[in-house]
Amino acid sequence: MAKGDAKSTIQHFVKEGRRRTTVSRIIKRYKDTGKTEYAPIPVRPISKQRLKTQKKIETLFTKCPTASVRIVAKKLNIPKNLAICHYAKVCLEFLTQEKLEFIGKHENPADIPQARGIEKFWALCKQKYSEEKNTPKNIGGFKRIWDKISKNVAEELGKTVMDHAYKHLREIGCKGIQNAMCSIYKKQKH
Repeated sequence: MAKGDAKSTIQHFVKEGRRRTTVSRIIKRYKDTGKTEYAPIPVRPISKQRLKTQKKIETLFTKCPTASVRIVAKKLNIPKNLAICHYAKVCLEFLTQEKLEFIGKHENPADIPQARGIEKFWALCKQKYSEEKNTPKNIGGFKRIWDKISKNVAEELGKTVMDHAYKHLREIGCKGIQNAMCSIYKKQKH
């Protein structure tokens, strides 16, 4: 497909009553993967952008094998991965054997949903939604139900959820993550 053809193709399908965004997404998918349909999830092909990023990473490490992962990630604007599994002994041993710099567990605290009130809010909304007897038949129905549920949860529990967030953050700042989480759990049980 030539560059000028995409615009005329989109206009053609819009005249037939198709949505512009749907047509443009199909064209983009075709340009990226060479197919118009979604592939099944387990074998979904890697996008061209991801392949380009992988090639850039390989070239940076071949040019300078002693480069740190952190610096390469910063050059390519790749966000830091906060996954705990990367602190497994096997991973740490491999990184130290290869003499690669990495962010230690003490420098990179774990994700703490208990410290963010919005996580509790979403959990309460999901709980109320699962208790809902009327299941929506389309996205509009879902939006109406979700809007009603989120407003009710915000009115009933919003203030208390956010009040506790301040206490949790202060405790984490004073005691550290591990000690604060232990004392928060003890308080919640009593």
